[in-house]
Amino acid sequence: MRSAKHFAWLTFGIAVLSAGCIPGKIRKLEIIRIGDVHLRSISQNFLDLNIHVDIQNPYSTSARLKDLTFTLALAGNPFGKGSLSGPIEMPSKSSTSLQVPVTVDCDKVSREDLDALFRPKIPYHLQGSVSLEKPIRMSKVEIDAYGNLKAPNRIEVVLEDRSVLSVISLKDTSIRDLMNLVRKGKLEFEIRNPFHFPIPLESLKYEIGFGKGSLAEGESAETRVLNPGMNRLSILVHPRPFSVAEGLLDSFLDQRAPALNLSSDLLLHQNDRDLLIHLRYRPE
Repeated sequence: MRSAKHFAWLTFGIAVLSAGCIPGKIRKLEIIRIGDVHLRSISQNFLDLNIHVDIQNPYSTSARLKDLTFTLALAGNPFGKGSLSGPIEMPSKSSTSLQVPVTVDCDKVSREDLDALFRPKIPYHLQGSVSLEKPIRMSKVEIDAYGNLKAPNRIEVVLEDRSVLSVISLKDTSIRDLMNLVRKGKLEFEIRNPFHFPIPLESLKYEIGFGKGSLAEGESAETRVLNPGMNRLSILVHPRPFSVAEGLLDSFLDQRAPALNLSSDLLLHQNDRDLLIHLRYRPE
């Protein structure tokens, strides 16, 4: 039993060292599933993401990794980078679920990278390095791995942070102006496309809250194109006066001043696949 275990360790070490016939490089790093994607924040040119993925260990012995650093590319040049200090436990011949932080440089993302998210299989290229603690110790192993991830029918991205306001914002923020617009059944707002290419938007949902109630909500099912930079849009909305009254009453009972909050869903659709972006901002 002990010799068999040592043989498995040796097999793993040889596989790592000889993968792709380039000594010291990992050529096989299989991502088998992508789960929830959370936007931690968004700035003028960068997106900070937490991506949940399942990574497969194809070898017959478990591994422990640490100090993972990498760059990420899809259809073209690298546009994202991330790191995990670890340790990361990877049982033999099974998958491990990880939450991976990734920073995306919007200036480096191409339209081809966006289109790749809607393919049946999403191509990816990871480059970087990692340290091995188990089954053998190696202070630094280079990663140069290509793969194809089976695409889910829908990828959902959630942003719940004040930086939502840098993506989508109301043209008028005073309660009086908003109430006048809501009575007319139309709402005007601005939405920013951080990339350098146009993005087709399949549908848009929008809701404005006041306190714990909903002031108005609307949906546009017509296809729109978001050009790079700021876009000014208008959408038909339905007022909800009874919900506002309930929200004001709850705020009064809680002894807190009611505040405006925003909620929006942006849908991109290609090849029977969806990319759904949830934007939520509720002041504390």
